[in-house]
This record gives sequence, C-alpha cells and structure tokens, in this order.
Amino acid sequence: MVPVQKPHPPIWVPGTSSPETAEWAGAHGYTYVAFLTALDVTLELFDMYREASVSNGHTPTKENFGYLLCCYVADTQEKADEQAKHFLWRMGPTTRGPREYMNPVGYRSTAASAVAARRNLVPLSNQSFEELKDNYHIVCGTPDTVLEKLEYLHGRLGMEHLIMYGQESKMDHEATMSNIGLFGKEVLPIIRDW
Repeated sequence: MVPVQKPHPPIWVPGTSSPETAEWAGAHGYTYVAFLTALDVTLELFDMYREASVSNGHTPTKENFGYLLCCYVADTQEKADEQAKHFLWRMGPTTRGPREYMNPVGYRSTAASAVAARRNLVPLSNQSFEELKDNYHIVCGTPDTVLEKLEYLHGRLGMEHLIMYGQESKMDHEATMSNIGLFGKEVLPIIRDW
C-alpha cells in the first residue's frame, strides 16, 4: 500500500469543451482550468462545475477556476504583436489533424459535442491574429494593455488562476525571457493581489 500525502496536494483538471470534465472536477472539488476556450463557453463550463460542486457538498470559490491563454508583454504594442504572432502556430497546424485522429468517433458525448460546436463558430485555425486577440485567446501588448485585458478576464470569468502560455515555436530564447521578465516585473505584482 502506498501512503497518500495528507493533506492531498491540489489537483487541477484541464478542459476545453467537455461538460463531463467540468462536472467531474466540480463533484470532487478539484480546480478546473479552461484551455483556450471562448469566454461564453468558459462561463458555461464554470457554471456546470459550480452546480456539480454544490450538489456534492462543496462550496466553490474563485480558487476553483483557472484560464489558459497565450500572452506576450513588450515595451510597445508593435513588438508584442510581432512576437505574439508566433502563437498562430499553436492555433493553426497543431489543430489541423485528421478529424478521426483529433476527435475519434465516440470520444465525445453528445453534450460535449454540443458545447464544442459552440466553442468557436470559427475554428481557432481559421481566425486571424486580430480575431484571436479580440476573443482573448491571445493577450499581448504593453504591461498596461495586458493588465487591462487580464482585469477584464478576471472580472468576467471570476477565476483566480491564470495560466500564461508565454512561449511558442519560433519565439527565440531572448524574446521568451523578455516576455517572462516584463510580465514578472510589471504585471504579476499587480494581478497577484486581485
């Protein structure tokens, strides 16, 4: 028998469009993190989580919710856009596999398929850079711009945890470290207190 750590370390459950995943995480009181989902779908999944959590005797708080997005911070909007365009690779080639490979028959429930259909009327791979920014899949800009967008997301989604996807494909080491450094110096100290 293997001993179980007490208290048990936190368990985080990622999801994109499966109601069952959000409900399962809620029923167990685990943190649920939405990965690159449209905001309205994220809210729907968070509501499903809350219902399952309450019906299983838990009291969900903002600590139970997280959101993953692609983020780049630079001194100017132009520099941020230039580097953030590398995230297009994440939204494009990596999501363009054969349908039967990416979503095999029987893999999703009917409910999950319905949520997935609402997830993005235009698939991420078909959205322009500006559309991805407008939809908050990519948040980039100066520290003030990024803070404004993150504050909006924090208020709208009511989540505590932000997963910052801050490096992609051809983004070089220097650009990656600049992003992490500026985010850590100018953004993190402010959002830490929200």
